[in-house]
Amino acid sequence: MSKLLTWCIFKVLFVQSQCAFFNTPVLQIPQGKLRGLETKRGYLRQYMGIPYGTVDERFQEAGPPPRWLGVFNASDISIACAQYHERLGLPIGVEDCLTLNVYTPGQVSYKRLYPVMVFIHGGGFKTGSNTNFLYNPQLLVQKGVIVVTINYRLGAFGFLCLRIKGAPGNIGLKDQVAALRWVKENIKTFGGNPESVTIFGESAGSASVSYLIMSPAAKGLYKRAIMESASSLSPFAFSNDPIERASLVASKMGYNTKNPFELLRIFRSATKNEILMASATNTSDNLWSKFVFRPCVEKKTVSGKPFLTMSPEEILESGTYNQVSMIIGYNDKEGILYLKHFNEQLYKKLNDNFSDMLPDNLYFSDSREKRKVANEVKSFYFGNRTITEDSVDGLVDFISDVMFHYPSVAISEYFLENNHLPIFNYYFKYDSYRNLGKILLGMKGQEGAAHGDELFYLFQPIIFWPMPLVGIDKTVVERMTSMWTNFAKFGNPTSLKSPVLNTNWIASDATQLSYLTVDKSLSMGSLPNPERIDFWKRIYKKRQYKT
Repeated sequence: MSKLLTWCIFKVLFVQSQCAFFNTPVLQIPQGKLRGLETKRGYLRQYMGIPYGTVDERFQEAGPPPRWLGVFNASDISIACAQYHERLGLPIGVEDCLTLNVYTPGQVSYKRLYPVMVFIHGGGFKTGSNTNFLYNPQLLVQKGVIVVTINYRLGAFGFLCLRIKGAPGNIGLKDQVAALRWVKENIKTFGGNPESVTIFGESAGSASVSYLIMSPAAKGLYKRAIMESASSLSPFAFSNDPIERASLVASKMGYNTKNPFELLRIFRSATKNEILMASATNTSDNLWSKFVFRPCVEKKTVSGKPFLTMSPEEILESGTYNQVSMIIGYNDKEGILYLKHFNEQLYKKLNDNFSDMLPDNLYFSDSREKRKVANEVKSFYFGNRTITEDSVDGLVDFISDVMFHYPSVAISEYFLENNHLPIFNYYFKYDSYRNLGKILLGMKGQEGAAHGDELFYLFQPIIFWPMPLVGIDKTVVERMTSMWTNFAKFGNPTSLKSPVLNTNWIASDATQLSYLTVDKSLSMGSLPNPERIDFWKRIYKKRQYKT
């Protein structure tokens, strides 16, 4: 009943959100003519579900954008890429899903082009979409930018990495490049400046942004970048053993092989739903088992243009990445969002075999060393106590640090060694009713900003449509949208002062990280919780897994 109710609410909200829209004038792009929707008062135009590529073959790069006759109706709700929906407990989406949404101010002048912000959604490289149910960018567009939200292939369809011609890997990241190329070639028609593109993303979308910074394939397609809560150094964002992971999924479909050519045949012949059901995992073993298909290092000898031929650490150490100005940050209590996974079995695992909870991008010489490090980590966060539901604070800090805080700090420090453009760091900790992530999961009583909570101070989800912005919430939304769009326009998030932006956001440098804390007020300071970051630095220093 709850699933049906959720769907009904979604449909009602979506229909309500469309009632105040009317047809836009017809636009002409190389693919053909298209028409979108605009608000009754003309302050916002939206073009939904525009295809930027075609999926002609599984596990291969996108084909060219399709052409059409007549006028394309860009007013329908966008589709989702094939994925297993954990809450509904069933597969959803389609394989041919390469679409994007374009949102523009209502009044477009081709003499004065708008800066463009391209958003990449999160979801662990396995779920999510660009739907305006969550990612309605009205608040950003009202600041004088164009926002593009994109779909990209997920799970096995986007990240099966067999390192052979039939499945080279990183197809989902290559989809993102194709979308950015489409923006470069077409956004001027919508009133956007193709030379002023800012990419931004959250969680896996943030890790994707860091990969786009590191890949030559994306060079010249954007000018600035914003990373919210994750990087390519996050444990869920990179696979050292992609063929092993593919083999595990194949075993759930009744096959026992690690031969990449046999695995390719299996994944090609399986139905979409068979792959999605076999890829669905529970988290009874450890935190990382749910992240099956991830970005990987490709083989240079495989035909086509590889996206990634060295590990993230090797690229960062070499300094061979795209030089751009950046915003990089995270939320204070990211780990709240993952408390939903902890059941009695997983708490038992934490106490009996904490080694399995260590991030899987660490290398250990033997099991003895792994147990030693596991005991250090357990003691650091939990002392000598038995880990139970009463240990939530330590658990939240552990998940926050290992998945998001440390990877974001580490990549900031790498970039500061060789990047000659400004890097602005932030620490988001504001907590209110717009912290939608934890509220929907029943975690409202947990203090702090959970993973993804900052998004709802940038976007106006349809679920918030009838709720007015008042008080401090309104101030925080005004601050966040102003800083993000100022950065997209000028490269400096506090370049335009206002009553709500009364603090100068100081960029970090190679000698010191400087953080803007976003709470009820803004304040500048040094790295938050440095002892926790230093703890993980010591652990990773000798045990960073490389190719």
